[in-house]
Amino acid sequence: MNAIYIELVEDSLTEFVYPAQLGGLQYELSALNYGIQLTVHGFNHKIQQLLDKVLDRMVNIKIEKQSFEIIKEKVKRSLQNFRREVPYQMAHFGVTYLTAEHQWNKDELLSCIDGITVHDVEAFIPRMLTRFFTDSLMYGNLTKDQALEYMTSVERKFQEKRYYQPLFPSMWFSQRELILPEGCNYAYSMLNDAHKLHAIEIYLQCFPQTLENNALLELFCHLVDEPCFDQLRTKEQLGYVVSAGARRSRGVQGFRVIVQSARELDHVNQRIELFIESMRDYILTMSDEQFKKQREGYMVKKLEVPKKMRSQGNKFWTEITNHQFCFDRSQLEVEIIQNLERNDLIRFYDHYISLNSIHRRKLALHVNPSSLALQKPNDETNNVEQEYETTATDEIETEQVEVTIPTGAIHEEIKLIEQPVIIEKLNETTTQEAEYVLPKKELNLPQAEWIDNIHVWKSKLSCYPLAQPYDKIDVPVLCKL
Repeated sequence: MNAIYIELVEDSLTEFVYPAQLGGLQYELSALNYGIQLTVHGFNHKIQQLLDKVLDRMVNIKIEKQSFEIIKEKVKRSLQNFRREVPYQMAHFGVTYLTAEHQWNKDELLSCIDGITVHDVEAFIPRMLTRFFTDSLMYGNLTKDQALEYMTSVERKFQEKRYYQPLFPSMWFSQRELILPEGCNYAYSMLNDAHKLHAIEIYLQCFPQTLENNALLELFCHLVDEPCFDQLRTKEQLGYVVSAGARRSRGVQGFRVIVQSARELDHVNQRIELFIESMRDYILTMSDEQFKKQREGYMVKKLEVPKKMRSQGNKFWTEITNHQFCFDRSQLEVEIIQNLERNDLIRFYDHYISLNSIHRRKLALHVNPSSLALQKPNDETNNVEQEYETTATDEIETEQVEVTIPTGAIHEEIKLIEQPVIIEKLNETTTQEAEYVLPKKELNLPQAEWIDNIHVWKSKLSCYPLAQPYDKIDVPVLCKL
């Protein structure tokens, strides 16, 4: 209902906001797992009027039955199209869902939507807006007093309808990450109905987010990112989408590798594990000069001032929504990176990454084409352009920052695209060259434990503690036992 409500508000504002958009003012309204996110940006001269209009429509919306049915069908279709998304995006969602203490999946949401009526949504709006808390960021050409005035205006709009009672502190922070047991090797499989491609995301869960842990993981990822693309994408040609880096979610982080490929995932998994095993020697045999150069290069990159104002704003907003409030994080982490040595990375690798470590915690998400996808003619799905490779890589790099994934997000119509098979149809000369590039060595991988019933599997796991704020905040105590 939250997704339907947001879509109805946006639809009702279309005519009003069009002139504002032409004049350089924009707004974005999103339904999140646990609430609503409103962003207003652009020229500040009329930004207050746009904010007031959006808030007024959120509070006083009149739902027309015809619009409701259209929006409801749109939301339903977006949920049904989940199995038609690009495979690596499905893999990313799967890992996020599996590691969450609680999150609705697409099938659960889809099973509820048919029974929703106009009356249900009308009753839902005041029920949702009666109690909530607000995180806010005012950034740009405004003063502290103006920022407080904007926030007062937001509160006043809701209080006019007797909304906006304080949310109980015990309900503030609810998103927690499951702890994978040490030595585990879990795997889960999903089916894609639109693409004849496979995708795999291998996630090695490491530790909670702290400044020291962040610095260690980020430097390791910086060292292995380029070799990963060079080996798995350029030399072995496993697929267009190849990425290695940090994955962060709900205050917990780890190392992940994503590959989208035309090859079978058993083979891709083997190649990824072989690459990961080679990284210890790669770091160990790196010259001192090269290691220092890589470390200093990453420090410079981390301290770069964002080229766009919105990029800097997104950094601040991430700190706020995560309730960590470490606004000088880059400077603090660079000071730690400056003192990291090769042995620190080797100890990190041996404990968390190495295949032989008893502390290693692996979760692999496999996405395979379903029988429906395999029945599609090649010319319907075999339509990839070079810009797709760039777009996919950029999206994965963006996701390394913690992101809240909307459970009922509305996706644009998905084009059926698929990478050309770049390994299956090799001529004799190319095959000989490929054999020269691909090492014949195979690892004796441990048997994967496939997850069958997700709910039973989750019920056996405990959760990480919530990430604590770096800047002290006062949580009110409404009553004592």
